[in-house]
Amino acid sequence: MASARRRSQPPLTETLRDEGHAFDFVQAVRLLERLRSDAARPGTVSDARAEAVRFRSYVGLAFPASDISRITFPEADTEGDRRPVVEVAFLGLAGLQGPLPRPDTELLLERIREGDTAFRDFLDIIHHRLLAFAYRARVERRTGVALDTPEASTVGRLALDVAGVGTEAFRERVADQLEVLLPSAGLRVGPRRTAAGLERLLGTVLGVTARVHQFVGRWIGLEPGQQARLGGRRGARLGRDAVLGTRFWDQSGGVDIELGPLSFERFQRFLPSGVEHGRIARLVARYVEPGLRVRLRLRLDRQEVPPAVLAPARSGSERGPISVRLGWTSWLRAARPPAEHPEVVIELPIGAA
Repeated sequence: MASARRRSQPPLTETLRDEGHAFDFVQAVRLLERLRSDAARPGTVSDARAEAVRFRSYVGLAFPASDISRITFPEADTEGDRRPVVEVAFLGLAGLQGPLPRPDTELLLERIREGDTAFRDFLDIIHHRLLAFAYRARVERRTGVALDTPEASTVGRLALDVAGVGTEAFRERVADQLEVLLPSAGLRVGPRRTAAGLERLLGTVLGVTARVHQFVGRWIGLEPGQQARLGGRRGARLGRDAVLGTRFWDQSGGVDIELGPLSFERFQRFLPSGVEHGRIARLVARYVEPGLRVRLRLRLDRQEVPPAVLAPARSGSERGPISVRLGWTSWLRAARPPAEHPEVVIELPIGAA
């Protein structure tokens, strides 16, 4: 395909063939794997002929300049094998860097000059397996170079185990949240959940400024059987479990999550009718302790406060006034913007998330 300067780029196979030495070993094999998506990854099957590439070791008495000596695309052999061949300059048995004595390397080079490749082909059986396992170890232990999606890679599966969703059944239930659970897996290690961890989680995933206010008290009602009564069958101990009235104050019963200041468009997305409200509710529900009341405080940028206009509702792609929703998007304002950022407080349905 032509570039912006209208110069056609050579096919990838030609670049690999002509400049194979300029490629990193893992990157070159990754590209060859993509060219043969129907073949198996090197080092994962017992039959090497089913793999995407063949590996061969460079044999010589000179020090190699790069990990890859060359990449060739041979025609089909007697068995119809047309796999590309990657000749590498490491993990070889012969040569200056190999464990075999130098006379064996000289004998091998002499046989190759005479057209006898039996000795080299035998060694390449071992070379192929060694290099296939080396490639497999690199791509499976380094998420950045893996061909799999992050959640399907080895490191990704371990991170999901840490996040508590490692089982197949559980992963299917949270399939739409995997991109969120993976980067936040480290915040879920251990039994304690911190306010700083929740702020970092929400800030990273949602891309907004998040602040968590702790120890937001609340009233908790008492069941009739738990209320202290004179003459009741169950006595109440003063200073221990006797409560005067039908409710009590729990100072550590809730937290407030403050987001913003937000643009008006983003503000609407976090409202109960917005597309991101359910997402943040699920994030918080998987992080905080059960039974904790969580309120969402959405702060709208004071420069973004819209005028209150009675008008039909419109979609985001239409122009015109926005219909007001009492308690959510309606404020009484003067000609100037308000001095403070207005906010809306919404209780998150943690139990339903």
